[in-house]
Amino acid sequence: MGNIIPDAEKCTQALVTDSGEIWLLYAGSPDVVCFKIPSFSVQKSIKIELEKELIKLHNVSVNRYFVQNDSFSFIDAENNLYLYDVAAKTKVYIRNISDLMQQYGKIENITSLQEDVIIAFHLNGLVSLNSSKEYREEVIDRSVRIFSMTKDRYNDIVWVGTDGQGVLMLTKNNSIAQTLELTRLSPLLKRQVRSIATDRYGGLWFGTKGDGLIHIPEYEKNWGKKEAVELYSGSSRQALSDYLPWENDNRTCWRN
Repeated sequence: MGNIIPDAEKCTQALVTDSGEIWLLYAGSPDVVCFKIPSFSVQKSIKIELEKELIKLHNVSVNRYFVQNDSFSFIDAENNLYLYDVAAKTKVYIRNISDLMQQYGKIENITSLQEDVIIAFHLNGLVSLNSSKEYREEVIDRSVRIFSMTKDRYNDIVWVGTDGQGVLMLTKNNSIAQTLELTRLSPLLKRQVRSIATDRYGGLWFGTKGDGLIHIPEYEKNWGKKEAVELYSGSSRQALSDYLPWENDNRTCWRN
């Protein structure tokens, strides 16, 4: 991609919208770059013409971006938090979060749920910013160590991957509706959940640090049913009941 899109290797986050736009987000800059494909031609090979648009995102530099599907939020150099609507190309100011960062530490991810904003802190759990109370903080759970958080593209749910406590399902009332502890599926599953995704068929996937890629088909029907779980280790797929850890870790981790 670096040969097609200038400075692609310098971006810290990227996303592809449903309309096919490619957005490159650069930490330390107030601008982002959007690429569109207005046309392509077929000669001896397919030639793709990219249309580049430089978008003035902010008036000060951005420290961090947090991408969720085809939208994102960002924290600027003054620790102000914003949500950005990619389709409308508009930003919404949430609040300054200097006090939260000082109190709770490193942020793993940020997403919206209904009208509220959910912040996942690496060592200090989940905090909700309540939109009806001027985004005042409300602790959801501080007892979890978090490695990943993703908003379900197909349902109004946020999924949280933890260290040792499996996968948490966060629903629209900002409560943890269900917890899927991997050790309940199999005592051999003890690794951190580093990434989570859902598919259009109702499947839930999570990548672990050492236990491979775990798939629960139609999770609403098969939640907690270990006989339905599939596990991908290396190049093989097997039922969870047949899983034996390899001598070498099967580290499967992707970032949204």
